[in-house]
Amino acid sequence: MTAWKLGFAEEGVSYPLDSEWLDGESHKITYIDTTLDVPSAHGRFKKGTWGAGRAIHPEGVPTKLRHNRGASKGKPDALWSGGGHFVNEKVKDIFESFEPGVHQFFPVECVWKDGAPAEPMYFMIICNRIDSLAQSMSIGRMTILGWYATEAREVKIVLDGQRFAGCHAWVERQVGFPTTNPFYISDALHSALRAADVTGLVSWPIDTVEGAE
Repeated sequence: MTAWKLGFAEEGVSYPLDSEWLDGESHKITYIDTTLDVPSAHGRFKKGTWGAGRAIHPEGVPTKLRHNRGASKGKPDALWSGGGHFVNEKVKDIFESFEPGVHQFFPVECVWKDGAPAEPMYFMIICNRIDSLAQSMSIGRMTILGWYATEAREVKIVLDGQRFAGCHAWVERQVGFPTTNPFYISDALHSALRAADVTGLVSWPIDTVEGAE
């Protein structure tokens, strides 16, 4: 079983769109459930954050986005702006086809710098939060902020396929930064995104094992 770490990069355009929120107040965004689930989750559910793999309240979420560059070059299917992940209908439909009703997609109106309408997008929140880190086979050290590099700056993430089985997009509870975590996708979802020629996303394969101690 293979897992992929997913990132956002503005492929499909010759230079960044320099997109910005026209409304929304990020400091007001809050999680619906702020219960700590692992000791290293300290600080990850504080107000003004939204990347820890749990659903959020709609207050503060942006509803309008402006692309300040790139109108003549087109735009990617997915992009990152102001710490948020934005995807178009095509990407939303692919995620929903694997896990219907699981993740949050808040509608966002988009415009170009001159005010002309651009393709609508969605503010995407991944709502699976699991712990599949195979610590005995990974390289790093557990800190209050999660799994970090050793003093020698070595780090390697290995995930246990048995523990993420059945999930197609998720956040790892013990891997990431204090306020937001990377997210991961299944091989099946990764293949579907590639087959659809989705632009704006980059991915890296993650070592996996089955049934780690």
